[in-house]
Formats: sequence, structure tokens, C-alpha cells
Amino acid sequence: MRSTNNFSGRLRPVVLTLAIALFAGLAAPIHAAQVGEILACYACSSTGNAAVDAALANNPDVASDAILFAFVNTSSSPITGGVFSEAGLPADSFVVPTIGAGSTFILIPGVTSDGGSHPSGGLFSLSGVMDTSDGAGGLNDDTEFTFTGVNNGLTVSSLTAGTFTPDVGSFTPGDTGLIKPFVGNPTAGMTSFIGMGPNGDGPCTNCYFGEVATLDTPNPMTGVPEPATMGLLGIGACVLAYRYRRLVRTR
Repeated sequence: MRSTNNFSGRLRPVVLTLAIALFAGLAAPIHAAQVGEILACYACSSTGNAAVDAALANNPDVASDAILFAFVNTSSSPITGGVFSEAGLPADSFVVPTIGAGSTFILIPGVTSDGGSHPSGGLFSLSGVMDTSDGAGGLNDDTEFTFTGVNNGLTVSSLTAGTFTPDVGSFTPGDTGLIKPFVGNPTAGMTSFIGMGPNGDGPCTNCYFGEVATLDTPNPMTGVPEPATMGLLGIGACVLAYRYRRLVRTR
């Protein structure tokens, strides 16, 4: 009979194999799944988005000099418990109703109501369409915007492809990754989705329309293992079981 010490020495590489597989699995990247997007319109028109263009037709003052947001759910499950917040002066937040699968919710600050109370001068107070380039809503290019909600039991948060995100899940109008040139007067400068930007909104027409953030789940700060990660751990466990059986048979 072989000694216990010799058997332990032969088992040690097996344990090491599983440890390596486990470490590799934990180190594998965690990816968020996109379930929607946030579109922003400032003095925009004829966007090609049916829901946005219908809202603009019913609210022509937006196309002239105001702001609109569209929350698009591209998933097969509703987005519930949504809250859209901005940290302007004053800070304000809007309770977004359930956005059905494949549906779009249009928010026109100053016009759309969530049934709640909002601070005087806040972006979501019902005072008519918001000309944010003239200070309505107390916003500027550094104002942080965030969205949170729930989709299929998982946390939804706003993510941006911009180059500057002050906090995880937030985005700002002046992010250089989001700022677009004026459409009506491309040589006049740049504008942000609140109609300000480095050169203000100037005499532009169809000033800004585009995606300012995606809606993603799971929350990028927590996440869950990818299928590839779980598969790697499973392979490690199988290797351990196989090698252990062979060692036991040869004792």
C-alpha cells in the first residue's frame, strides 16, 4: 500500500487544477445586457423615430426651442419602477411609468406629469415646455442625469458611451462623447442635449437628436457570471473528479 503522504502529493496537482479554473472563472469579464436606450431631443424635428415625431407634432414648441426625452424598451420584458433624475439647481426626479416590451415612453419636461410634486423651477415642474438653453430647469452642461429601474427582476441602469461619467450610471449633457454639431448651422459650433454646449444653442434648427445612454442590466457594479464562466467552472470540477478517481484506483 502506498503511503498517505504520497497520495496527498499526487492529489495536490488536482486541487491546483481546480483552483486555476476557479480563478479564471472569477476573473472572466462580466457583461451587461442592453435592454433599451434613452434618446434626447433639443429643438429637433423629423427624427425618423415614429414615437418622437408623433410627440413633436403634438407639441410643436419642442421643435422650436425645448427638450424631450424618449425611453425605449427594446427587451421582451417590461421595465418597471423607473426613476429619471437630474442634479440641477434645483435637483428633480420623475417617476417613469411601466414601459412595456418593445414600447417607448415620451417625457416632455414641463408638460408630461408623473402625478407627483416637483420643486418650483425644477425640470419636471408643470410650467410648460422647457427652454433649457435659457436656464429653464436649472440645468447646465455638467448636470448629472441618471435612470434606474427593473427589468425581468434585474436592476436597470443608464450607461453612456461618452468619455466622462462622474458616477456609475450617470451621464452629462456636456460629455464630449455626446455633444453633436448643430444640424441647421454646422459651422456655428457645438450644442448639447439641453441646448447649451460650448457655444450655446445659437440660431440652430434641428439642433440635437440622438442616443445619450443605453439602459442595461444587470447593474454593472454587481453583475452575474457569464455562461462561459459557469462552463469553465464546470470543466474544472469534472477534471477534479476524473483525476481523483484515477488516483484512488492506483493507490
